[in-house]
Amino acid sequence: MSSRRRRLLAPIVAAVTLTGSAFYLLSALVLAGPKTPITFSLYPMVASYMHPVFPQNWNLFAPDPVNEERGLLARARCATGSTTEWTNVTARGIEKVQGTRLFPSRESRIISNGMIVRFQEDSILQRAEREDAGGRPAVADEVLGPLREAVDADQKAVERVLARFALMAVATNCADEQVSDIQLRYVFHKFPGWSSRHDLEAIGDISTLDSEWITP
Repeated sequence: MSSRRRRLLAPIVAAVTLTGSAFYLLSALVLAGPKTPITFSLYPMVASYMHPVFPQNWNLFAPDPVNEERGLLARARCATGSTTEWTNVTARGIEKVQGTRLFPSRESRIISNGMIVRFQEDSILQRAEREDAGGRPAVADEVLGPLREAVDADQKAVERVLARFALMAVATNCADEQVSDIQLRYVFHKFPGWSSRHDLEAIGDISTLDSEWITP
């Protein structure tokens, strides 16, 4: 292509690009901006262009929205064999965060991050356990065994960290006795679905899972 053609095409390409960008920004403003008479008149045309190609909704920024909250309770078994009541360990971290707004505590992240790791499904193990056409795992048992043991060891290591952290919250409940073991209770609160948005009394589903007794 000659230099003369380039000089002629450059302004045309720039004009088309600027026009397209301006049209897109104005279209997004019509969809997301305040409702005016202009919005209602232009909406059918803009929606036909934007929605099939550039949908403007929460999926653009939050494709996997939070639909569950998790909490951690703990109780201690004292040296004499007595068992304490359950203590809300999560509430302790939240109180510390809300107690100091300038330099908030990050203690609650120990619990939240620990629970994420504890219940995170291992992608390698999932692929290895997939069944083939004959209904058998895709990987032999001699390979699956060590994989499962490794995942179980990681989960137990995380539980031990959470138990040692929970020890600070429940140790005082043993009075002057020494704490021998800690048991964790994981609480899962599944938020109500979109169909229940008008039901102000809907709280969703709550489930719990207790760990074994852990020596901190």
